[in-house]
Amino acid sequence: MRDGAVIRVRQHGNPKGPRIAVCHGNGLASDAYYPFWRLLEARYELIVFDVRNHGRNPLHGANGHNWENFTIDQREIYTGIAAVLGEKPTLAAFHSLSAIASLQLAVDGEAPWSAMLLFDPPINPPVGHTLYQAHLDDMAIMTRRAARRPERYRSIGLFEYQLRAGRGFQRWVDGAHHLVAETTLRFDEEVGDWVLVCPREFEAKVFNTNADAAIWPRVGEIRIPIRLVGADPEIEYATQPASSCRALAREFGLAYDCLADTSHFLQIEQPERCARILEEFLAEHELVA
Repeated sequence: MRDGAVIRVRQHGNPKGPRIAVCHGNGLASDAYYPFWRLLEARYELIVFDVRNHGRNPLHGANGHNWENFTIDQREIYTGIAAVLGEKPTLAAFHSLSAIASLQLAVDGEAPWSAMLLFDPPINPPVGHTLYQAHLDDMAIMTRRAARRPERYRSIGLFEYQLRAGRGFQRWVDGAHHLVAETTLRFDEEVGDWVLVCPREFEAKVFNTNADAAIWPRVGEIRIPIRLVGADPEIEYATQPASSCRALAREFGLAYDCLADTSHFLQIEQPERCARILEEFLAEHELVA
């Protein structure tokens, strides 16, 4: 990136098929979404990357870990993909953090993507909206929770055990708990244990600063195809992004799917359904395998 941060971009799947870019949410890694994107490998060219300071990327530093860079990084990543692999219409299949960054680019008229399929973006409603305070309250909760996370684990298995015990992770498909643990920890050779790839203070900072109320009112200005896939706002312990995603779709008449009995981690809870929605979206806009 322009400030020296390294983003490691990987090409998977069928290079002759339609191109799909895959990216993740705060504190996670795109490889943790493999239960979802593995279903697309046979027919599509998949461009998989992580947000800076996440996943396979080296740690770059706290100063550049901000929403402005997350947004600009997407444009630079697209430019790099086109330079190496050639120009090609590209569908962005982004979740949460990366979905919001792509919305920011789109409302500014700078979206490099041909279309966007966005999974449960925790977008901030405008001041005065009925969901505005609920969003701020949820981000405050997530900030505190991230700041309290253990920084280190003696083994990947211990983190996997912690995830399996978590109330919000009970719907995950088999193997997902291990995959999330494996892809969000990095072995520290000096100490001999496992450390969070994305430091907890970095994760907390992202939640704490997700307060831009200027994107929502401009979503109607987006000129590329967009479809929202939201979690279920009616389940017990429903997450706030589910309600915001539904409200955003209704207010702007956006194509929208609500996945029953899912939380914010819908791609690793119902990967087959998410893959079908993606293929429906591609077919609708004549980008089919």
